[in-house]
Amino acid sequence: DILAMRRRQAEFDGYYPGVMAQWNALSKLSRYIIMLFIGNVLLVTMALLFNPSSQFGLGNSLVLLSTFMESFLLLFIIHYLFHRSDLSLDAVIKFFAAGFLIATPTAFVLEGVWMLAAATCSQITISILELFRLNIILYTINQHAAIFWVIAEIFHAFFFAACTEEMCKYYTFRMVEHPDLLFLSTLDKKEVEDNAVKTWSMKYPIHDVAGSFDSDATPYSVDGSVIRPTSPSQAMIHREVLHTLNGLRDDEETRNVRQMAAAVAVAMVSCAVGLACAENFIYVFFLRGIDIKTQSLTLLLRSIFPIHALCAAMQSLGVVRKYIIGETEIGLS
Repeated sequence: DILAMRRRQAEFDGYYPGVMAQWNALSKLSRYIIMLFIGNVLLVTMALLFNPSSQFGLGNSLVLLSTFMESFLLLFIIHYLFHRSDLSLDAVIKFFAAGFLIATPTAFVLEGVWMLAAATCSQITISILELFRLNIILYTINQHAAIFWVIAEIFHAFFFAACTEEMCKYYTFRMVEHPDLLFLSTLDKKEVEDNAVKTWSMKYPIHDVAGSFDSDATPYSVDGSVIRPTSPSQAMIHREVLHTLNGLRDDEETRNVRQMAAAVAVAMVSCAVGLACAENFIYVFFLRGIDIKTQSLTLLLRSIFPIHALCAAMQSLGVVRKYIIGETEIGLS
């Protein structure tokens, strides 16, 4: 169904799949995820509302709904309005669920481990200073406790929290394999595809796959400039092999390089939004009490600047450069 929608868009200019077309193309897992999410939210909300000893009221229910709707609105704008033909709704749901259910608890556990290790190292250091009677150093630390506290908070925010969460988001994204992003497989794609071409060469004789590219597949890079690769990227080989193994019929993959890049970016942002949604839920309902004003203010402040989605979009640039454009040296730029 997803491939049929993309072929129709390629054949008919101005065609964009609607909501029902996207819904009909969902896998069973995605439909189960949606039904479980709706069922659990309704069950928890009704249980809290009708519990006489609970302080959870209608206002808190609206805050709970807003916590999820903020993330869904962001994905609606990014995916449905601009990139619904580049990445399927099925993939968006799965990457969002992975970020919500896998990346978030993993990040919290790792952050706790790092904090415990840091506290242990700090205590050991103080014990060593006391053992060797280096009172001058202990005195200096006590006199400038505020400065050391600021340094520790910065280290915690940008190393323990930020780096851990970004790492968990990225590896959760890489862990999920979806048909829309087969060219990002962690397998040695070139070796697999070379073997596939060799096996099928008798039935479907072709020229060298690594040196021939579909002109419609790689006309532009992400920024619109013409790509002049020195070697084929995995995405290019992926398209050519699909063309080969289908007996030189129309490609299964109809997206060009720019659309593949958009698919990677939307998938990574979906995973990041899932983590951010779970994080907002924890901060609003577990760390800020039951007061509606406090919950609403916390949600508003955390929603103004979607840092997780922005970082995921920046991370996607490196993934696109490596797996789609074919650059071998990425670095930290």
